[in-house]
Order: sequence, then structure tokens, then C-alpha cells
Amino acid sequence: MLISLIVATYNRSEELRELLESLTKQVYKNFEVLIIDQNDKISIDHIVSDYFTLLDIKHIKSAKKGIAINKNIGIRHSRGELITFPDDDCTYYPETIQQVYDFSMANKHVDMFYGRIYDFETKTNIIRNWSVKPIRLNKINFHNNNSAITCFNKRKELLFDENFGVGSKYGSGEEFDYIMNALNKGYEVMYTPAISIWHPLLHVTVMSNDKVYYYAKGYGAIFRKNLNLIYGLLFCFSLSFQIIQSLINLLKADFTTFNKRRIAFKGRIVGFLTFKRSATTP
Repeated sequence: MLISLIVATYNRSEELRELLESLTKQVYKNFEVLIIDQNDKISIDHIVSDYFTLLDIKHIKSAKKGIAINKNIGIRHSRGELITFPDDDCTYYPETIQQVYDFSMANKHVDMFYGRIYDFETKTNIIRNWSVKPIRLNKINFHNNNSAITCFNKRKELLFDENFGVGSKYGSGEEFDYIMNALNKGYEVMYTPAISIWHPLLHVTVMSNDKVYYYAKGYGAIFRKNLNLIYGLLFCFSLSFQIIQSLINLLKADFTTFNKRRIAFKGRIVGFLTFKRSATTP
């Protein structure tokens, strides 16, 4: 089975080198790497050329900006039976792609599956408290059991909504919309802890206020776009969670995190209330 790794990259060089270096150490070798290069301020040509003889690489220059539109470019150029979307600052463990292949072969009925983001050195979860048991995902439990970094999809006809994600009108949400779309179409989707990828830890307190608002607005808009009873309840729950966590931060005198959560709450509300379908919205 050929597996296609689609890397939409912008303004990162050494991080990309670390990803490519990790891919040279993979136990499973039957994969291709599609680098969708949006860079206009730096060049990664020298980095890509260093790995041309070590990896099956396709380097595609893109004049268009946006993570969703460039992931779609990668999907259309991919040759694999299975596609995935590693961030340009993540790294794969040597067994990662072998784990992907093994899970896919053992679960041929599954259309899309997700692994976990995990640090084996510190033995800690990253971004989420990932379950130690596999989970069949549905419209209720998908929210805390997925990440675009660990998404593996057999259904290449599924594309990203280019109105969402970094570099587009809404600064986030393309990964949630992707899995929502899959579930709406009746795809069989699973989470498995048997697949692990590393990614640097992200925390909202180090993000600028504008970025927090931009991302939160996309989150709210995604739920409005896919609105039904279940997603409406999930969105209300997420707002309630933000309120509770904000009060806890306030009681602890953690005013920095409190302010970030306040901005995120506002962004989600604005995104939900102002979203309108356009001619390019799937």
C-alpha cells in the first residue's frame, strides 16, 4: 500500500528538515511525500534537495495561501491509497507509518482513522488526553478524539473547505469540518492509540490575542455551517466549558489565561452568528 504524506508548509525550514529526517528512518518504506510549498519569504529548495535521493518527494510550488487549499492541491496530486497531513513542524517515530499500515490492513472496513500525539521521551500526551483504548467515532464523541496531524483517510474524494483554516477567511476549523463531513456522509471513522506522532506542545497563553480570536471565530463558524441538534448541543457545551474554565482562572488570579479564554469565547460567538455560506462553501 502506497501512503501519501501531504505537507502544506509555510515559513518553516529547520522544522521541515526535522520532519523529513524522521521520515528517512521509517520502518515502512512504501510512502511518498508531497511538499506543498507556499513560501514567498524563505526558500526550502536546498532542504528538499537534500532528501530527493532519500525519499520519494514531490515538491509543488503554490502561489496560493491557506492550509486547506494547499492540502487539497496535495490530495489531487497524490498517488497513494491512503492520505495523511503531517504538520511541517511534527516528526514521525520510526514505527509510525508501519503502525498506520498495520491498522489499515487490520481494519479494512474503516474509511478514516486518527492516532494520538504523544511524547515517548516524557511519556505524556500532547494537546489532548488521548484515550488508551480504540474508539469508534461518531457525531458526539469525535470532538476530543481527533487531530488533523494524525488523520489517515482512504476516501480521497473528501476535500477540505477552503474557507477555513490558516490563511483563509476563518483561521481554523478545517480539520473539524473535515471529520464532520466524513461523519455526515456515513464514513466509518475510528481513533486508535496504536499510532503515535510527535508535535511541539501548544498553549493558548503564548498565542497573540488576534490569533486566539481568529482561530475561535473559525471554530464557531464550523459549528454554524454543520449545525444540527447534536452539533448545536456540542457547541453550547464548549461555550459552557469556556465560562467555567474562565471563572477558575479568575479565582486563581491567572488573568492572562482568563483574558485569552474571554477572547476565545467572543470569537466563537461571533463566528457562529456571522457565518454565511458562500458560492465556494461545499
